[in-house]
Amino acid sequence: AAMALLVPGARWAVLLSAIPPPRGRGPSTGRRDARPSLHVYDAAEPHAHLCRRVEASFEGPAVVRHGEGHAVPRAEAATREMVRFVERV
Repeated sequence: AAMALLVPGARWAVLLSAIPPPRGRGPSTGRRDARPSLHVYDAAEPHAHLCRRVEASFEGPAVVRHGEGHAVPRAEAATREMVRFVERV
């Protein structure tokens, strides 16, 4: 998430187990990010609450929650959702 916030002009974002940047390191406009975004994480990860905070900072985020740990999911349903997002943007 920190990187997505620091890339000016990026039209969309795919965030894998993303957590917020340290205070003072990212823009703080107080507004939600309007870029299309895909958030992918395991809801049982120790830092999933931080992933949800990043997810909430975007308007209408696409989300893939999986149960494969701190890794890019390989399950067909998760992969299909990721491909669908990329094809849409």
